[in-house]
Amino acid sequence: MIYKDTKQVLTALHQISRLTMTGMSWEELARTILETVSEALSYDRVALYLLREGTSLLEGVINVGCQVSVKGLKYDLERDDCVETRVVRSGEIIQIQKDVDDGLFSDLDKRRNAALKRSNCVLVPVITDQGVVGTMLADRSFRQEEISDEDIEILEIFCNQIGIGVENRRLNTHKQRQINDLFKLQQISRQMSDVKDMGDLQQLVVSRGVRLGGAQAGWLLLNEGHGDKLVSVSEFAASAEDFWAFDIKKQLRESLVTSQVLFRPVQKISAEGDSQEVGILSLPLLIGKRQQGVLMLLYRELTPPVSLNFDLMKIFAGQADKAMERFIFNRTLIEDRDFRESILKSSPNAIITLNSALQITSYNRMSEEFFGSLEPDWQGSIFALLDSPSFRRALGEVAGRQQSSVQIEMCQTFAAPCGNCDSVGGGEKIFFVNVASLGVAPGEDRGLLVLVQDQTE
Repeated sequence: MIYKDTKQVLTALHQISRLTMTGMSWEELARTILETVSEALSYDRVALYLLREGTSLLEGVINVGCQVSVKGLKYDLERDDCVETRVVRSGEIIQIQKDVDDGLFSDLDKRRNAALKRSNCVLVPVITDQGVVGTMLADRSFRQEEISDEDIEILEIFCNQIGIGVENRRLNTHKQRQINDLFKLQQISRQMSDVKDMGDLQQLVVSRGVRLGGAQAGWLLLNEGHGDKLVSVSEFAASAEDFWAFDIKKQLRESLVTSQVLFRPVQKISAEGDSQEVGILSLPLLIGKRQQGVLMLLYRELTPPVSLNFDLMKIFAGQADKAMERFIFNRTLIEDRDFRESILKSSPNAIITLNSALQITSYNRMSEEFFGSLEPDWQGSIFALLDSPSFRRALGEVAGRQQSSVQIEMCQTFAAPCGNCDSVGGGEKIFFVNVASLGVAPGEDRGLLVLVQDQTE
């Protein structure tokens, strides 16, 4: 067909090209393109079908020039044999012409052609970087004007514009989904940081894992110091007994050995002998250097759901690892602190802690008896109390991490006390001194502990 107004066609293409780069909604853009094809290119009816992302479902999106809407019309690429699905499967252009049947048309095609009076139309594929994602049907059945090769070439250009719009929508949707996912992860991370009880933290890990992964139930299994044996420490929407009813041991072992995230269909055998098949996602965990575990999520689907984001779940598993490891670490620090405090209070020896600048940060009651010049709020250099080349060398080796602890025997000379001073008596004292490193949280000042025993007879 020779268009009466070529300028109108070119203007329409330019306008649509600009619209694909704007913030116009996908629905508005699709309708604008189809209306332009119908008006500028003289078609009676134009319809657009697109694949639902991640599925084999081809859906009618929008149409113009026809009272019968295609919106909601669905075809399955794997089950339905019709011209719409064949275009998407093969990427070919298919024409429907009156009284022409090359054996391409199925019974479904013939019924729809008769019902919709399709006798002169063409279906052109919509192609993006992802492949063929849909088809556009352009119809001149009412006006019975020829659809030439030139017409089809122009339709392909318009389909390219639709493809750009589809790809932009996909990228925008993907970007928004990533933003939403990051926001969810941030919220979950905060929630896990606020938990004060390990049982509550484990329950939070399972429940949030189920929701984030779109699963129906979940279990958290840890070895809990039982060697390689895993035990269920927390469940969500299921019981521990439910889990072990599944034929799951092979997947568990493979996921732990390879540290891979796996999704497998598994069988559940009931006590009555009935079987049920479900999908199980296994997310291996490594809490600290020793404790292993795995988060198991149950799905009704036997294959990974389209909405399941494996990368997101891996990040979540890493967050859960760190949250439980941090909880254990903090609990250990508290236990160590309490243990040290009990030693400080009951020890018959002087115990002094130092910071990295070798300033005294704390001392026990016996330190005050050994070195009476210490005041409750006094902080100063350790060398004001103890000093010798061997002592300085011991401090340097431990502070420099050359040794974890150093023991020395040293002599210290004290001046005779004066006035009301309660310091140790004057003369020479023989001390056995142990310098050790204090375990601290990462990023904090690495401290030293100095234990002093009076060996003077």
